[in-house]
Amino acid sequence: MNKHAQDLNTLFHLEVEATAPCVVIYAPLPSERLRYTCQFIFNQVLRCSFQITHQLNTYQTAAYKLNYSDKALGDAYQILPHGLLLDDKINAFTLNWVKHEMRPLLFCAPQISQQHLLPFDVFAAVFYCISRYEEWQTVERDEHGRFEAQHSQLRQAGVLQQPIADEWIYTLKTALSHAFPTLAFPTKTFQYISTVDVDNLFAYQHKSLVRTLGGLLKDLLHLRLAAVKERIQVRLNLRPDPFDVYKRLGEWAQNDRYPLLYFFLYSNASKFDRTLTPGHKAYQQVLQHIGSAASIGLHPSYNTSIQEELLKHELDTWTQLSGQKPSISRQHYLRFDIKTTPTLLSKNGFLADFSMGFASQPGFRAGTAHPFYYYDFSTEQGTSFLLVPFAFMDGSFFIYQKLSADELYAHVLKLAETVKKVEGFLIGVSHERSFSSAIYKDFTSIYKKFGQTLTT
Repeated sequence: MNKHAQDLNTLFHLEVEATAPCVVIYAPLPSERLRYTCQFIFNQVLRCSFQITHQLNTYQTAAYKLNYSDKALGDAYQILPHGLLLDDKINAFTLNWVKHEMRPLLFCAPQISQQHLLPFDVFAAVFYCISRYEEWQTVERDEHGRFEAQHSQLRQAGVLQQPIADEWIYTLKTALSHAFPTLAFPTKTFQYISTVDVDNLFAYQHKSLVRTLGGLLKDLLHLRLAAVKERIQVRLNLRPDPFDVYKRLGEWAQNDRYPLLYFFLYSNASKFDRTLTPGHKAYQQVLQHIGSAASIGLHPSYNTSIQEELLKHELDTWTQLSGQKPSISRQHYLRFDIKTTPTLLSKNGFLADFSMGFASQPGFRAGTAHPFYYYDFSTEQGTSFLLVPFAFMDGSFFIYQKLSADELYAHVLKLAETVKKVEGFLIGVSHERSFSSAIYKDFTSIYKKFGQTLTT
């Protein structure tokens, strides 16, 4: 395992301990979809081992077992297969959400109250969420070509604000624990992770004279006199640049002991990409400030999701000039196409992408607060490329929902409570500009409060 893979394993506990218990699943018709789903459920979330078998003698002699078939085997919990995991194509169908014991379920069993019968096909339901089945279907996109929250089946069902797939898995965990009192699942803990997208390295420093004069004129025309004053003071070195928060953020992360990850935009090739010229010495200064306080990834620019040569150029340039080859990414503007972007990133050496979330709303795009591996429907295979979901982004609250800092804080605490119940990862996204009081008042104090509150 290389260093970058080890870093991801350390952060997300991707490997199962050799001493973890093993659950044996009887499935007369095993499939890659079932294997992929079990890998997520048992390895990623429950952190135990599993074995899928079509041999009844192997199943019957197992200590901990689960019957995924139409056969009534009697002595363990049974899940009636819906059929989704036995298919080999993407179909159009209408989801039927059923409330059972106050929890919405998908792919419910006809004999919902039968003893030892799980009331729904948890494997099919979880697969639907983490494979991003709906994003592979024909869906609408917003003006940036993104699959957005208003098109999400989870939002339409009213469960976007909860990690519903994880909750289904914990329903399974409870059933197995009741059936097998000696089954001890490994312990887990809730983890808060802060990530920062650096779209514009500095607000005023290190900008060319043309950009400085242009920005000054624009502020004057819009009567933004406070911004005019701030710009002049920063350029005269009378006050720090409002975006220069990198050293402070690292100190807070180390003090409160939560992981901090940066994603740097390294392009100014379009109207959506406005950072400093790649290779500017200011990047090296910022990297020195960061040191070992954070991990660093690339923030591929606006058009990289559709232009591989542009992605390769940014990756090569960053690697050459910084001396670091990034293994993690988050797409600028969250321009991420489930059908092509993961393959493109993986092909160019990335191991994980952190774009799995929404710009407009907080919540759980894939129904989970755990990282999961990409499922490629074009080959019907699970892959080793990791998708890491985030739960909230600063702009969702300030730009789209117009919430105050206090309202933002309350909302994040509510999200945290749902994630704690499934012992998952609460990942937040901030931007360097959010720490400027002229742009988002009080965000800095709220951000610092996150670290202090969510790590205790």
